[in-house]
Amino acid sequence: MTILLNLIQILFKAPQIIGIVKAILDIVGSAQVQNLLEAIRDALKKEVTAQGTLPETESDRAGLFKRVIRRWALSRLNMSEGEYAHFCAQSQERSYV
Repeated sequence: MTILLNLIQILFKAPQIIGIVKAILDIVGSAQVQNLLEAIRDALKKEVTAQGTLPETESDRAGLFKRVIRRWALSRLNMSEGEYAHFCAQSQERSYV
């Protein structure tokens, strides 16, 4: 009896579930998301090649990912790491005044 009730619930809720899955696939399949994922992949390959080894611990992997995202963001802002540090220092000075 419970199997029949479960099947009835699935039939009534299937259009909602299909709609949610379709929306997720549309987002993941969009060109912008694909470009972002490719940029992250390329940056990770470049960073790992520069280091020569893959990170072994979770904290090392998290640090690698943070460095890659920071470099990607700075490249999108057309700033070097030094320019960004200077910008942050100036904004912190302004917030304390």
